[in-house]
Amino acid sequence: MSIKTDLSAFTVETAPHLSERIAAIQEVGWRDSQALITVTKGVWESTIVLSNNLVPTLKKQLEGARYTYEYDKIAAFTLRLEDQHHETPGLIQYPLQLLAWRGISLYQVITTMDEVTLLVAQKDVEACFQALGALRNEW
Repeated sequence: MSIKTDLSAFTVETAPHLSERIAAIQEVGWRDSQALITVTKGVWESTIVLSNNLVPTLKKQLEGARYTYEYDKIAAFTLRLEDQHHETPGLIQYPLQLLAWRGISLYQVITTMDEVTLLVAQKDVEACFQALGALRNEW
């Protein structure tokens, strides 16, 4: 499990030339080995999650964009999944259910083939860490 704090998330309506603007933000982020940037493109909107130090770059690049959501003070918990995880029904559901039982809301769930990243409010970091830490003993 890895934890990244001091993040912000912005959801913007999909628009022409958005990909070029996001690419410029990502280019700045690639130069900072400690920075986090995740871009999720949907049909009608796109969400950019990034380290707070990159927010001024984002604001400059997305000037004039229509924001639908904007969150600061969030943290990302990334769980690395074991080999063959895709053959285990409910593997991702279990940590999500555990957090819900403990009253922890999720801003977003981001997945790759072998990772699940959960975005939570900064105020929930301690409770989330305790809940997900207990999973390490069970997995």
